[in-house]
Amino acid sequence: MPGHNNNKGNQMGNDQKGHDQKGHGHENVQEQLNELKEKVEKQQMQIDRLKKKVKRLAKKVDRLEDKVEHLKEKKDKDKREKKHDC
Repeated sequence: MPGHNNNKGNQMGNDQKGHDQKGHGHENVQEQLNELKEKVEKQQMQIDRLKKKVKRLAKKVDRLEDKVEHLKEKKDKDKREKKHDC
């Protein structure tokens, strides 16, 4: 076919060579692995902190919901008492 670029096979070969070259630097791979492990640990600590924060906020929400419920009941009670006063 005219104008058809048939370099795809060639590019694959180049990619594979690149991988072979990286394979020699095991220390580099180990270093990257250690860095990733550190990142994961930091993120896990951050997740734990956020979970604690969420629990704290959930308790706060529960208390506020209870307060709202109590105020609604008080309001209803006050309305009923006003009706009796009339």
